[in-house]
Amino acid sequence: MSSAETPRTAELDEDTGTRRASNTAGITVGLDWLAFTLTTTTPAEVQHILATLAPGAWTATSSGWRGGYRRRLAGPEGATVAFDPAGGHRNPEEVLVELPGGWCTAAGPSHVRDLLAQLAAWRGRATRVDLAGDDLARNVEVVTVVAAIDAGQLRARARPNMEIRNLDGPGRTVVIGSQSSDQQLVIYDKEAESGGAIKSVRWELRLRHRAAELAFQQLLHRDVGDLWRERLVSFVDFIEDGVRTPWFAALVGSATRVCQLAPRPDPTLAGRLSNAEHLTPMFRAIEEERPGFLADYLRSLLSPPPALS
Repeated sequence: MSSAETPRTAELDEDTGTRRASNTAGITVGLDWLAFTLTTTTPAEVQHILATLAPGAWTATSSGWRGGYRRRLAGPEGATVAFDPAGGHRNPEEVLVELPGGWCTAAGPSHVRDLLAQLAAWRGRATRVDLAGDDLARNVEVVTVVAAIDAGQLRARARPNMEIRNLDGPGRTVVIGSQSSDQQLVIYDKEAESGGAIKSVRWELRLRHRAAELAFQQLLHRDVGDLWRERLVSFVDFIEDGVRTPWFAALVGSATRVCQLAPRPDPTLAGRLSNAEHLTPMFRAIEEERPGFLADYLRSLLSPPPALS
């Protein structure tokens, strides 16, 4: 899934109706990572759907995967379907799917939208969504960002961790936010990182946990380029004399801040019962057959006994 905003030249992508940037101007935006967990389908069914969306061979391996998954199906462009049928450290019904940017590009925008719709039908839970904006014209170099930070122009949603790497080398990188946080922004020289394959400066939003959940819901009905701009300015902005700096406005336009995190789960008994992830297969079947029965039954067990007369 990709989108582009090109102030000077652009081509219309007839398949998606979005604008595709030329190599001389514009910001191209796409998914660079998509990870989610499922409990309502099987690894084989997930692999079958993915194989219909992007070309390439899949192989089964007995090697484990991060997070305690003991089995893995490996697909093209680094795609992974991981699971633990023995139920060791993981729920035996849980399936983890990780799709790097190469897979998303190979699948194409329309197929990625089909996948997102299928994930919603499967009641999938997003664990990470990366939105990557490539400044193909290199209108804003990493050193410009560093100079703006040094000048006090950065306005961040919170007081995030910040790291500047290789400032004097070709792999200049600015990292705002920690790997354990819901949101992290990495600005780097993609041309140096890709060995010249992608000639751009990349602004990569890495969304995890509640931020990823909300981004997944928004991607079901939003343009990825608009979403990237809104999520970016909701996390950081660059302000001088009370207004957005011209160079940052060239990247994000007049985008405004939006909600960044999905609502916290309802902690009440009824809220937990409405979320299938909290139920065992047997209780899930009961709740689907007789909605509300479990809540009423458990309340009756938790209610104080009647006073003796």
